[in-house]
Amino acid sequence: MQRILIMGDSWADWRIPQIHGVDRENDNHHITGMLKKLGHTVVNCSRTGSSNCKAIKMAEDAVQNQSFDWVIWFHTESLRDSHMYDTDKPFHLMDITRNAAIEQYKMFEQFRNEHNLKAIVIGGQAPTFDFIRDYIKIEMLIEDWRSEIMNIKFPFCHILALNEFYEILQKPTCLDTPRERIKFLGEVEVIYNMCNRRRDLFPDSAHPGDAPHTDLTKRLHDFIMENTR
Repeated sequence: MQRILIMGDSWADWRIPQIHGVDRENDNHHITGMLKKLGHTVVNCSRTGSSNCKAIKMAEDAVQNQSFDWVIWFHTESLRDSHMYDTDKPFHLMDITRNAAIEQYKMFEQFRNEHNLKAIVIGGQAPTFDFIRDYIKIEMLIEDWRSEIMNIKFPFCHILALNEFYEILQKPTCLDTPRERIKFLGEVEVIYNMCNRRRDLFPDSAHPGDAPHTDLTKRLHDFIMENTR
C-alpha cells in the first residue's frame, strides 16, 4: 500500500464538521480514516481555516521526518493569502484571484517536485483554475468536488469563506462594476443556500459528510492502486 499525505483547509481536516455539538473523536468518517482502513499509511497535516500557502508550509513540515508516495491537496480560496495582493491599489477581483493562484500553484509544484510526490488535487472549498495543469504535474484532478457531489455546476467562486470579501468589494479601488459586485455576492448566496438544502450531503451546510467521503475514498483508492508501480 501507499504512503499518503493529506493537506489543505477544513475540507481536508477530519475534525469537522461539528454537527449539533458532536465532536469528532476519530477520522473514520473522513477519507483520512477510510484510506487507512484500506491499508494505506496516511498523515493528515491540514488545519481548519488554512490558506493554500499555509497548507503548503504545513506539508513541508510534515515531510521533514518521513517520506510519502502521494500528496492529496484540498484546494481552497486563493484570496485567503492576503499577502499576495494589494487592494489599496486599483484591482479587478478575478485578476488578483488568478494571480494569487498562479503563485500558489508554482509553490505547490516546487514542493511536489522536490519531494518526488504524485499529486492529487481536489477543488474543495474553492474550485481549481483551468490553468492549474500549466503549473503543476497532477496525476488526478477533481476541479470542483462540491459540484460533483451535488451533480450540478456551481458558480466559480473564491470568496465563499473569505471573511473580508464584503469589505474587499466595497473598496473604492475595486474596478469591478456594481453589477459585477452584486453577481459575486449572489454566487455566494446560491452556494450557501444549495448546500444548506442538502444536509444529507453537507451536514453542517458547508462541508461534505460521510457519504461523499466514502465515494471519494473508493475513487482515490482505485486510482492510486491503478497508478502505483
